[in-house]
Amino acid sequence: ESAVSSKNSTEISSLDFSELKILRTSYGKPYLAISSDSMPQNPTTQFYFNISNTSQSFVIAFSESEIGVDMESISDHDFTKDHMNDLIKTSFSLEEQHYCADNSSSIKQKVLEVWTRKESYLKMIGTGMEENPEDLANINTCNFDKSKLFCCITSLMLTGEIISVS
Repeated sequence: ESAVSSKNSTEISSLDFSELKILRTSYGKPYLAISSDSMPQNPTTQFYFNISNTSQSFVIAFSESEIGVDMESISDHDFTKDHMNDLIKTSFSLEEQHYCADNSSSIKQKVLEVWTRKESYLKMIGTGMEENPEDLANINTCNFDKSKLFCCITSLMLTGEIISVS
């Protein structure tokens, strides 16, 4: 239940929230804890959120479980070939380097797709860039389990921007 909630707006607006707290995970990532007398079966509900922006747009993702989102605009990045190659060599696994080298679409788009997937995952687990991005191999298939969290990463291209949600 992320990005699009299955709860209808009348169900959410009818809740009488007696207490709203902003709490933090062990890494300092904020989330909301809502206590409600109108929900005796679940008196405290946690809502996680994450935000990303570009020079033109922003995205906010909400979920009842931990979530991360990253957005990058293709037009915001004016990579030189050397800069892009450095980023690929220092932050991408061998499999990701091969994915970016495939000539079926723009290398810049592929680099930003891989990067947003890595960053959305790191934002989901709450560590941010404390983790080495290269250690997150196989980001396109989610074959890693550093946090013991279920992870499904979705990427989409929308009006020249790549958005990834974990």
